[in-house]
Amino acid sequence: MFGKPPDTVPDGLDAAQYLELAHWYMEKRMFSHARQSFTRSCAAEPEGEVAAECRRWLSRVPKGDAPKEIYERLWRIEAEMALHPQECKRKAEKIAAEYPDCEWPHQLLGAAYLQSGEIEKCMQALQEALRLNPDYAPTLATMARAQAVDMDYEAARASLEAAEAVMPGDNNLANLRRCIDFLIALDGEVN
Repeated sequence: MFGKPPDTVPDGLDAAQYLELAHWYMEKRMFSHARQSFTRSCAAEPEGEVAAECRRWLSRVPKGDAPKEIYERLWRIEAEMALHPQECKRKAEKIAAEYPDCEWPHQLLGAAYLQSGEIEKCMQALQEALRLNPDYAPTLATMARAQAVDMDYEAARASLEAAEAVMPGDNNLANLRRCIDFLIALDGEVN
């Protein structure tokens, strides 16, 4: 369609072209352009498979603006979280302080706090991410995990249902639901 992603999202494309362009912008970490392209695709064709895919992607695209280089750093932090949780936590704290209006570093910070067992700090970071973007599926899923770890199963189910509402059919959310249901059953057996 294009030799390279345009600097601005063009007018007049059909839904499938906007979807293709949005994926291209995602690859280039140009999230505001990707969000705009997904939105235009949904507007061009509000019903059907393309619109459903666009809505699923919109729930994963950060709304907050930050330079492309910051998104590259956040992507690396997310990829390295399991191997270097303390280092990733420090990096996410720094980026969240630098870009307080971007939800992704707050979500990653919450995930890092959860991994290190700092549930109260985790909840604070995730609440800030949700304040910035209440429909950001990664935050909703991380919140459900944190609430399950905190044994607040009712809240965990509510957060999970909110994530499923914006990202229906996601396999990771289905696995999380099974884990939460297992924890609830296990807790019922113990009590």
